[in-house]
Amino acid sequence: MQRALILSALALLSALATDTHAAAAQEAAVGAGYQVQPGDVLTVTVWKETDLTGDLLVRPDFGLSFPLVGELDARGKTVDQLRAEIAERKEAEANLIDARRQAEAASAAKSDFLAKISHEIRNPLNAIIGFSEVMMQERFGPVGNERYRQYLKDIHASGRHVMSLADDLLDLSKIEAGKLELAFASVDANSVIRECVSLMQPQAARERVIMRVSLHDRLPRVMVDERSLKQIMLNLMSNAVKFNEPGGQVIVSTAVDAAGQAVIRVRDTGVGMNENEVGLALTPFSQVGKGAAKGGAGLGLPLTKALVEANKAEFSIKSRREQGTLIEIAFPNIQAAQ
Repeated sequence: MQRALILSALALLSALATDTHAAAAQEAAVGAGYQVQPGDVLTVTVWKETDLTGDLLVRPDFGLSFPLVGELDARGKTVDQLRAEIAERKEAEANLIDARRQAEAASAAKSDFLAKISHEIRNPLNAIIGFSEVMMQERFGPVGNERYRQYLKDIHASGRHVMSLADDLLDLSKIEAGKLELAFASVDANSVIRECVSLMQPQAARERVIMRVSLHDRLPRVMVDERSLKQIMLNLMSNAVKFNEPGGQVIVSTAVDAAGQAVIRVRDTGVGMNENEVGLALTPFSQVGKGAAKGGAGLGLPLTKALVEANKAEFSIKSRREQGTLIEIAFPNIQAAQ
């Protein structure tokens, strides 16, 4: 009973934690039905949240003798114990803040390192790609040996591949650092999709994969960075073709959901993934199952998801082993947002 009354007094006085004057304490206590008499008071240490603020003087009129501060019964806690608990909590909070700052600093350093490496790689790659193109076109005379021509094609293709990886690294580091520059505009997503499908048709034909398109004829325009949308679609369709089987299909479609959002779907009939593999596929530099044999650095899907989220859209993926994968991108309704 005594402990309950003390805790009640503490709860009452916590609202006045910034005022330690006895007069204010007496006024608050009287207003709450307590009586305070000079020379016959109880010193109560109060706190607000995690900060000890000082002592207030009160005496309830219940006719009971309270134990003094620092002498609570065995079921309660003394003020010294409470002070120690608060100090521990404040120390733990400070440690968490420090750990978060260190993690953020490490992430920023990693992003900066990736950006610098990507930039340094691009300069020599441009020379390799450029000179190999000049030699392939034989602008300054014939190469001569047919085998050299094939080597030049391999050099050029390899250079373009490494350049693509460098670009992905640079974009991913910019997104993580919050420095990716986006030019948001009202875009006809169907038009962008048609353009990307045309670009992907030769790759699909080489892999003997059928590409199908089903576009909503009244799809709302989306607020997005057009360059990002093209990169997103090319990445998704490239993956859908790469991880498919000869005779498989890639279906690219658009729709409007119940909330009026424009939705883009890319479905394939490829190898698919289980739940654990989906999580791994969304981790940068990770390869899943047959993905390692297919090549690549494991940046396509993580970068695509990051680009989608940077454009304020929603990314979702569903996949089942040997049944294929479905990826959906939902863009906010422009009119609802306005």
